[in-house]
Amino acid sequence: MALTVREAMALGGLRRGEVLAGASGLDRTITWVKVLESPETISWLAEGELLLTVAFAIKDDQAAQRDLMRNLARVGSAGLVIKPERYLPQIPEDMLGQADQYKIPLIRIPPDVSYLEIMNPILERIINAQNTQLRRSIEIHTQFTHLALDGQGLDAIVKTLGELVESSIALEDVNFHLLASHVVPGVTDKHRQQTLAHHGTPLKVRQAAAIKNMLQEVVRGRAPHKVPPFPELGLTAPRIITPVLAGRENLGYLSIIDLPQHLEELAMMAVEHAATVIALEMIKQREVAEAEDRVRGELVDDLLNGTFGDQANVQRRARHLRYDLSVPHRLLVVDVDHFRQFIKERRYEEGRVIAVKHQLFQVVTGAVRRLHPRHLVSAHSDSVIVLVPQPPDTKDPDGEALAARIREAVAESELGITVSVSIGRLCSKPDDFKPAFTEAQRALDLMVRFGKREQ
Repeated sequence: MALTVREAMALGGLRRGEVLAGASGLDRTITWVKVLESPETISWLAEGELLLTVAFAIKDDQAAQRDLMRNLARVGSAGLVIKPERYLPQIPEDMLGQADQYKIPLIRIPPDVSYLEIMNPILERIINAQNTQLRRSIEIHTQFTHLALDGQGLDAIVKTLGELVESSIALEDVNFHLLASHVVPGVTDKHRQQTLAHHGTPLKVRQAAAIKNMLQEVVRGRAPHKVPPFPELGLTAPRIITPVLAGRENLGYLSIIDLPQHLEELAMMAVEHAATVIALEMIKQREVAEAEDRVRGELVDDLLNGTFGDQANVQRRARHLRYDLSVPHRLLVVDVDHFRQFIKERRYEEGRVIAVKHQLFQVVTGAVRRLHPRHLVSAHSDSVIVLVPQPPDTKDPDGEALAARIREAVAESELGITVSVSIGRLCSKPDDFKPAFTEAQRALDLMVRFGKREQ
């Protein structure tokens, strides 16, 4: 929808204009039109504005004539349209040379062409384009908002964005776990394939200095950012990335991959609206999950402490949470290796310690959820307790694969910690959870006593 100087040359009075210099800048975008009435006008210019003048403001000032094009380049002007006959019959060579040097179109119009003949058609195009963009923006925002209000969830929002901009989409949380995606068939970007296979950005990619710096810039800018490919890391396609922000908190990253060039302006608009609605949806999901976790955590605590009452009562509580406690469960205790020493070495204050524990809980929960969508989890001091159902036909009856996945997920996170995981006995009935938990804790205590870590 943007109007370039080249396109403006086909409108109204500019059709009679002659490009004297700066022709290589004809594809500059025009955002507005202003008239040079005094030398101070230049200081009021904004990027992309086209300047009209009869040169009265600079007719007796050779320094101003000499510096005019340089000053226009400094503010990012779209170009200069001049009617010089009355006040500047001879355009200085410095102006012409600088127009070419800074790629600022310098256009002469005949004396009988009025400003209105130039301004009216250009401003009409700009205002119409802005109105169209505003209407489109409202339509997009309404579309995404309805998805959220209807409870369609993250998958529907991401899919709608992908269909709107005809591109593949990836939504990852702040720890680079894939939350939702939309794939355009036939696109072979290696990084996207790895992201889908690993349910998130691979460790070697997100730890690369270039990627870290790029993401920091994206978050600081708080807006969509077009980033180039990083072929050495497998990112062979350009993409648009925007942070998913809730106030000052960054919840994740929304990426548009392999975007068709003609849809870039639409994509910048759409991805920003999508990120806003996604932030609201993620906050809503987090609040619901935290409420459920509190209730589930109370159930887990009662099971571990043996304070659940009779078996009929605990089974009833589990059913209320839509959870089946009648099948055997495996108990795992995830403990931070030498956490007190880690806190002392890093000089973490209490708030930072709480944040690390909260992030650990999220990382462990995410790792467990991918292998066991139905599970119970609870935070317990410096540990995270996990209960996962163990059907008779399970491929990993001892839970070692899950323990390995948890350790791997923590190691790949940005927490800077390592964990050890102890696996308790199989719990076939509610009374089994307390002794299983006690044994798992003893195993961890022995490991700490012998100075072990990452076990």
